[in-house]
Amino acid sequence: MESDFRYPLFHRDDVTAFWALFADNLANIVISTGICLTVFKMPPEVVFGRILPGMGISLLAGLSFYSYLAKKLAERERRNDVTALPYGISTPIMFVYLFGVIGPVYWKLSAAGISDASVIAWRVGVAAAVVGGILEMAGSISGKYLKKIIPRAGMLGTLAGIAIVWIAAVPMA
Repeated sequence: MESDFRYPLFHRDDVTAFWALFADNLANIVISTGICLTVFKMPPEVVFGRILPGMGISLLAGLSFYSYLAKKLAERERRNDVTALPYGISTPIMFVYLFGVIGPVYWKLSAAGISDASVIAWRVGVAAAVVGGILEMAGSISGKYLKKIIPRAGMLGTLAGIAIVWIAAVPMA
């Protein structure tokens, strides 16, 4: 019966995958922290008290959910070769949010003399992330159709977008 199937909690190859994902996410956390503190000159209280805890909670929730989905799929299909998708901070999207949303809002509010500019910029960044998540969910519903009508080169927009933002933002640093 179904009760004799066991999906292993860990596999030997999980160690390698963990370190690769850990290094990628750690690099993104260090980069975003450095940009917020040095380029944007945000107060450490906001960076270490709001932004980093939010990243940590996001990673924990996302990785846990993907692990749960992998376990459910493995049990439903009675397969031991199912693994969770890697979940983490998307490097291109991180730069888009930093230099395309949070940075400009923070700089504009700081220049206007608004004392809690960093908190407002963080809130705008969170709101932008929620809107981005809603758009991603909408895209997942219509993904097959979009894949048919959008040229393959057009789907590389994230890379092109981050290149443009990076080229525009580097002189501001």
